[in-house]
Amino acid sequence: MQEGDSIIMNNSVKPLVIFGVGSGAMKVIRTMKNLGVEIQALTDNNPAKWGTIYEEIPVICPQELKNRDCKIMIASTYQEEIEAQLREYGLFDRLVLKEQFIKEYIESHLDEFTYMEKKETISNTKT
Repeated sequence: MQEGDSIIMNNSVKPLVIFGVGSGAMKVIRTMKNLGVEIQALTDNNPAKWGTIYEEIPVICPQELKNRDCKIMIASTYQEEIEAQLREYGLFDRLVLKEQFIKEYIESHLDEFTYMEKKETISNTKT
């Protein structure tokens, strides 16, 4: 991800496609849904998964990523291979790391966390 190329703009998240439909994807999907992130689609290199629905999200062919305006997050043990594939497709600049996303999300919602912390402190002083 290039500097200044944020997945979060004006407190709204760009559409996201998660690459990987294995057991690791479930954790990523749940985390993103809990944060209110729109998961546009899932993708996987296994053709048997294309056209299916996983966790109420459509699974597309990786080639279709070229036609979508989205960020891509890898949720697979094949991280290096998928990164190479995204480079080959000319889509590596759309890759966003889970850790980077969570950091940006927290930074963009810092005022909410500060409010919750202040509210908790007030509640604790009343007891």
